[in-house]
Amino acid sequence: MSIAFLGQVPAVVAILTPELLSAALSLIGTFTSLLAGLALIHAVMQQYTGSRQVDVGECFSRALNRFIIALAAIIIFILVLIGSTILMIILVGIPILFYMLVIWFFHQQAIIVEHRGPIEALGRSRELVKGTWLRVFGIGIVFVLLLLALSLPGVIVGLVFGIFNDALGSLVITLTNLLVLPLLSVSATVVYIDLRVRKEGYDLETMAAELGPVPSGFSI
Repeated sequence: MSIAFLGQVPAVVAILTPELLSAALSLIGTFTSLLAGLALIHAVMQQYTGSRQVDVGECFSRALNRFIIALAAIIIFILVLIGSTILMIILVGIPILFYMLVIWFFHQQAIIVEHRGPIEALGRSRELVKGTWLRVFGIGIVFVLLLLALSLPGVIVGLVFGIFNDALGSLVITLTNLLVLPLLSVSATVVYIDLRVRKEGYDLETMAAELGPVPSGFSI
């Protein structure tokens, strides 16, 4: 929760600031949310090893080290999704869109845990999903429904409060996201571990070796 909170600080502050500054903070918040998501992946891996407590500082150091790569991978991902959305207009892109969402779902885990580059991470995610697409898709649907069920009460309360006070309504919705959205990074990482166990005999020794010390500087 502390990792998730640090990622949402700019978004929370943006709600309470003038419009121009609020827009800048919201943009910063987009990047800090990504950073927190990457840090959460490392936190889950640390928790699984059981050899030490989760170190928030180390999680963010690892996330910062891989941030540029993760950002590049997301840009590629978004460009492909935009292409799929355009194709969706003629009904061809709907299956392509869902196919891409599933096969590339674990690219951030590949970046953080396996130190892959942006293109390599997308390929690695596809490799892990290969042969289990329907299973991963089904798990994803369950996750989405659970997240919607958990977030809906907070969103409704936020919208009601927003009728009387926009800032208060936005704050409630942001805090709801703070509580719910980290579950996506955590659950996705658990499924990533499960896929590697099933396909590669992934074990705690290999996991601990992959975590290793935090590299110095930024890796490109």
